[in-house]
Amino acid sequence: MEYNEEEIETIINNKYDYSNIIATEENITYLVQYYDQIYSQFLKLIEEDEQRNEKLKYEFQVFNYKDSYSKIFKIKIRAKDYYNTITCENYTVFVEAIRKGQLRNINSLEIEMNLDYKKGKSGNLTEHQNSFKIIFKPYEISFLRKSNHKEPNMDQIETTTNKLLNQFPVANTIFCTK
Repeated sequence: MEYNEEEIETIINNKYDYSNIIATEENITYLVQYYDQIYSQFLKLIEEDEQRNEKLKYEFQVFNYKDSYSKIFKIKIRAKDYYNTITCENYTVFVEAIRKGQLRNINSLEIEMNLDYKKGKSGNLTEHQNSFKIIFKPYEISFLRKSNHKEPNMDQIETTTNKLLNQFPVANTIFCTK
């Protein structure tokens, strides 16, 4: 992930239906690992940008990835009783939840990653909002991307997520066929 000048302000609100895939622990774990790596790279870019700009006077600061404080990465596992929700904030915690058997017989699982940041010169920063969400429910599996800029890096995350989801096993049922 790197800075790119070719970003266009636009509204992206994409939704993909993957209701016919079979959500296995192994495939979901691979997806969580990919998102965890992307999120770690993103945090590193923010930190490097802060360090580079902290040495400069306010009027000379130019940010590519300024922290906007609305960035998140989490995996929510909802038990069938609706009262018990387990939240994992990285790959390691998610793998531990699987090891403890917390990914069996669940109501839903949601992977959410917001890569929000600000960009531009100090005093004239533009908010970049990028939300990726994968929702696993019985017979209803979807991938959503919302952004307020068309950015090659975010497009790549969307493309890779779709490729990963397309690698899941598929089931043709009366509810969904492929």
